[in-house]
Amino acid sequence: MSRYTLQHLPDAALLHGCESLDRRARDNLARLVSCLAEMDARRLHAAMGYPSMFEFCVRGLRLDEDTARESIEAGRAPPRVP
Repeated sequence: MSRYTLQHLPDAALLHGCESLDRRARDNLARLVSCLAEMDARRLHAAMGYPSMFEFCVRGLRLDEDTARESIEAGRAPPRVP
């Protein structure tokens, strides 16, 4: 059985799985933004031959353009909590 076949799961297990995956996805996105912010500060994209962080995200990480732009902007935003 494929790990992507979920018809066998009871409703409660399916809901729990979705909630758990959503939490992990949000945590991973926050970590990605932090990582991109530090890479941007160090200008690592240039050392790897990319002309911009955007190009690194799109070509190097294969993010779609909207996600790349939003992630870079989030990483460059001033922290909301001191």
